[in-house]
Amino acid sequence: MWIERFTSADVPFAPVNSIEEALDDPHLRALGILEPAHNDAGAPRAAIRSPILLDGQRPSAIRPAPLLGEHTDEILREYGRPR
Repeated sequence: MWIERFTSADVPFAPVNSIEEALDDPHLRALGILEPAHNDAGAPRAAIRSPILLDGQRPSAIRPAPLLGEHTDEILREYGRPR
């Protein structure tokens, strides 16, 4: 419904992808931005590399993004607020 309305009104738009859709995007794969990685538990996860080229190369991701809440206890302890 919205796609037809925007298209007929010449309104620029783009869909908002889910995380799974974004990670499966052929454009990102072609650019080489996605890098296979594993979290601390050994489960496979995608790491996102920088889209910026330095001397013709993309720097590798140092490590994948943390799991949701993975560092919560550590951060709360730093600020003196144990859970």
